[in-house]
Amino acid sequence: MRYLANVRRGLTTGMLTMAITLGVLGPSTAPALAASSRQAQPSNTTPEQVTTTTGGPSASSKTLGTAAASRNLQLTLSRVSPTSVTAQDDLVVTGVARNFSARALKNVTVSLRFSYTALDGRDAVVDWVEKGDVATTGTLLKSQDLGSIRAKQSVPFTLTVPAGGLGLSSWSSSFGPRPFSLVASSAAGRQLDAIRSTLVWAPQGSDSKLGLTLLAPLTSVVPSTTAGLATEEAAAELLPDSRLSRILTATDDPAIGWAVDPALLAAAQSLKEGGISDAATKDDEEADGDEPTSSSSASPSQPPDNEAATELGISNETAKTAGTAWLSRITSGRKKRTVLGLPYADTDLNSLLKGGKSSGLLRQSDKLGESIEKEALGSSLYSRIAWPADGQISRQAIDGLVDTGHQSVILSEGQQPADPEISYTPNGKSTVRSKDNTLTGLLYDDELSGLFTDSGRDPGAETTQTMLAVLAAISTESAVTTSDSQSRQVLAVAPRNWDPRPGDVQRLTSALREASWVSLSSLKKLGQSSAVDRESHRYGRKALRSELPKGNLSNALAMDRELGNIAPALINNQDVVQRLEQRITSLLSYAWRSDLDGQAQARRAVMDDVGDLTGKVQLLIGTESKVFTARSALIPVTVDNKTDFDLRVSVSFSAGSGQLKIDRQPDPVTILAGHRQSFRVEATAIATGNVLVQTKLLTGEGTKQRVLGSPQTFEVKVRPKWESWGMIGMAVLLGLLLLVGLLRSFRRNKTRPKVPLSTIPDIDDEATRAARKATKEAAPRVATDEFPAANAPDTPSAPADVTDSAPIQRSAGATERSPQGSGTGEDKLRASGTGSASGTPGTPRGMHEQKSSSVPTMAATKGAERRSPTMPKENR
Repeated sequence: MRYLANVRRGLTTGMLTMAITLGVLGPSTAPALAASSRQAQPSNTTPEQVTTTTGGPSASSKTLGTAAASRNLQLTLSRVSPTSVTAQDDLVVTGVARNFSARALKNVTVSLRFSYTALDGRDAVVDWVEKGDVATTGTLLKSQDLGSIRAKQSVPFTLTVPAGGLGLSSWSSSFGPRPFSLVASSAAGRQLDAIRSTLVWAPQGSDSKLGLTLLAPLTSVVPSTTAGLATEEAAAELLPDSRLSRILTATDDPAIGWAVDPALLAAAQSLKEGGISDAATKDDEEADGDEPTSSSSASPSQPPDNEAATELGISNETAKTAGTAWLSRITSGRKKRTVLGLPYADTDLNSLLKGGKSSGLLRQSDKLGESIEKEALGSSLYSRIAWPADGQISRQAIDGLVDTGHQSVILSEGQQPADPEISYTPNGKSTVRSKDNTLTGLLYDDELSGLFTDSGRDPGAETTQTMLAVLAAISTESAVTTSDSQSRQVLAVAPRNWDPRPGDVQRLTSALREASWVSLSSLKKLGQSSAVDRESHRYGRKALRSELPKGNLSNALAMDRELGNIAPALINNQDVVQRLEQRITSLLSYAWRSDLDGQAQARRAVMDDVGDLTGKVQLLIGTESKVFTARSALIPVTVDNKTDFDLRVSVSFSAGSGQLKIDRQPDPVTILAGHRQSFRVEATAIATGNVLVQTKLLTGEGTKQRVLGSPQTFEVKVRPKWESWGMIGMAVLLGLLLLVGLLRSFRRNKTRPKVPLSTIPDIDDEATRAARKATKEAAPRVATDEFPAANAPDTPSAPADVTDSAPIQRSAGATERSPQGSGTGEDKLRASGTGSASGTPGTPRGMHEQKSSSVPTMAATKGAERRSPTMPKENR
């Protein structure tokens, strides 16, 4: 049974790992373990260089159950040709024998042994390669004497079996994998080392082709808060000899699909355009808790996934060249290849979609990735297929993926075993369900994925031969047990931290293209294949415990919300928003699972950067209590913009009760960087009372308005009658003041001393008297002017009682002069307050016809008589 075989394989793997740890045994015999325990070598490293750098047997050396393995000699299988053997083909097996001991090994012989019995099924192939008994390959096909191998020396060998030498018949021998072994022995017959491998016997080709889809991720494995920014670390990941560049070289064949992190495209594009950004590098150093430095202590070619100094010494020109070249390789490699777009920064989907409330963050991550893909590649990648990095998915994550428009999810086949159990390998397709939603599951074969991964770590051809044999066995299973064997589709993927040797992967893909039983396929064909019934997918406590801390998600959601609120206000600075979005999303990268201790420091650094933008825009309400005393008035607030960017914002007011009505909301305005702006809203008082008024700072317009910061609340004491009562009170006060003034005036009149009316001089009399005086004074001057001094004796003398020098006696009242030419020639005195010259009391005078003082004067000068309308007729 396949299940039991997997159990046995797991136990064997555990025992071998323990043996290596204790130093009792040599490296494991399994190709997967051998590759995983070996450090990745540069793409141009030869097998001989591997030997000299490691200083001992590599991890591909084998420990056998039937013979003691020598720690001094190691055999490596370099190539088996052809890929599929027929009766007409010469079988050529090449390899290398290495002596790691300090002394020479004499008379070493290498033998090629073979078994005619086919390996029945994929489990039999794996069991043979991992722990098979070399004695079962009893037929000796070929041997070669290597002679003496000096200490630390490598000797190549080639074993050729002519056509027909296998002893298999084209008619009687069926298609399928056959076991063979390479055994190194001494002259005394002691076995020094052995290799177990396979070849595929294909006398007439395979009757069916197995569809195989290969997928490799292009993601960063370095945890960072600056994913996608032009940092020095990003440039190091794109250098020609970096891990990502080795993946591109290894997957040069378009049969291998790519799953690309858009953050890498963003970094390559930024480096191409402007080189390394000092601000982005500083942000990365602050997130790591390092002080920015200016010295460089690392080689520019040092891979970023190795421990390196903070400064890698990469020049701007080198960074631009690396970004340009890497982006060009992605653009040209997209042709005729399956390319998926991952969420930005390779988000940890299970950690992100925890709780079912953060699908908006995933939607934003996808949107950000699509915009970057269009800018860097000219068009967006297909991003409706999700790929959790650990091959597992929670039910909450399924709901979140459905909510964000995803249609399929790539998972490990081990999460959904066939139910009921079957004896063949089914299509890698399933249905993944949550309580309310379903997704199409694209299941990758764990065993094939391990072999695909190890093909890039194995300096020999052992892994390639094992994978060809397993695929041949699967092809045989499907041909026997199913009627749709022509459409059988399986999937193999590489892990996120894959660091392959390009030449070894290229050897595998070349062999797969030559294999008659394999058809290199695509995810589309896998999704169109039929599915068998499977168990519900598994997501246990172990997977739950390995998620990112809850603080990463909660803080990322809060920062994203604040950033989304201020984004519409930044009119011409959306690049600032995108940079902060990239940093927030970086906190949820799957790469952070490898550095849980550094997450807190990184999270604080990003929070500080977001807070520097959103926290510098404040809504100031002044006092928390305001008095509204009028029927209609303005309520003022102030917005303080302390950022370095111009913001377009508005303010809204809402009353907590109907006692106060907001008539009209303020219009949006643009506030310059470092300035303040006052907003005043007109409100109308409806009824007396205390009303809570809430004011919000808004960005955007229309239905897309967002609230920036926390709403502010203040109390308004609505007293609309105070204005009326105040006016009434002022009117009453003014009335009282007027009344008091009148009373005081009345009292003053009563206490004032009374003056007799007769003592008041008459204005007309005063004017007449002044006129007479002027006439008298003017008479001598006139006479002198008209009659010269020579005629003075002829001038009549003045009356005896009138002289020029005689003083004029003023009367208490008015005087009346006789008409010119009258006989009296004198003025008659009139008693004060009377209307006649005789002193007899007369009628009081009223309004005079002429009030000007010039009239009497002119009358007196001409000698005319002034007549008073109140004067008695007899006195005129």
